[in-house]
Amino acid sequence: MTPARVNGEDTWRAELSFSIYASQEAFYGLGSSRPASGTIAANPWTSPQDNTVIAVPLVVSTSGYGLFWNNTSRSRFNARFVQGLYLSSEVADAIDYYFLYGPELDNASPATGT
Repeated sequence: MTPARVNGEDTWRAELSFSIYASQEAFYGLGSSRPASGTIAANPWTSPQDNTVIAVPLVVSTSGYGLFWNNTSRSRFNARFVQGLYLSSEVADAIDYYFLYGPELDNASPATGT
């Protein structure tokens, strides 16, 4: 969490990164507004906050887990750097996410992180 000023108001910017094995896994998801051209590693994505676009801040990994980023602010998802999944939100009161673990997503159970 870092202090930020957005639209003239003092707030916080949330940033979080996870170690991953980028060469061994791919991430998919993020709703209907996501380009259909591949994985998040190939296309870093900023979630829009528009009435005409459905953003779903959920990514799933080919390694059998998922991550739900629980923030309604414009957020960024990036996995193009080796060994890192980076998530950030422009405005946040806290870092709030849910980690879904497998070993397969069909059998995942939620665990919360704050």
